[in-house]
Amino acid sequence: MLLHDEVSVDSFKDGVLLRPGYWDEKTKAPFLWGRGEGNAAEWIGFVGYELRSNGEVSLRRSTLEKQFARICFRHKKIMHINETIRSSKKEAGST
Repeated sequence: MLLHDEVSVDSFKDGVLLRPGYWDEKTKAPFLWGRGEGNAAEWIGFVGYELRSNGEVSLRRSTLEKQFARICFRHKKIMHINETIRSSKKEAGST
C-alpha cells in the first residue's frame, strides 16, 4: 500500500454539496473523508457501495440487481439439488 498526498476537496464543493466535477476526479487522488463544509468529502465509493461519514450506506442499483441475481441463481441450484436428492430417495425406496 502506498501513501498518497491528500487533495483538497474545497474546489469541488458548494457549501456541503459536491459539484459534478468531484465525481470525475474522486478516484484519481485521496480525499479527506468528513462532514459538512470545507476540505472533506462526505461520501466515498467502493465497488458499487457508497459510504457516508455518518455511517449511511448507499448501493448502486446495478450492484443490488447483481447481488439479487446471484442469490436467485444459488437458490435455484440448491432447489435442483434438493429435488435430485428427493427423487433418488423415492427411487431407492421403490426398488
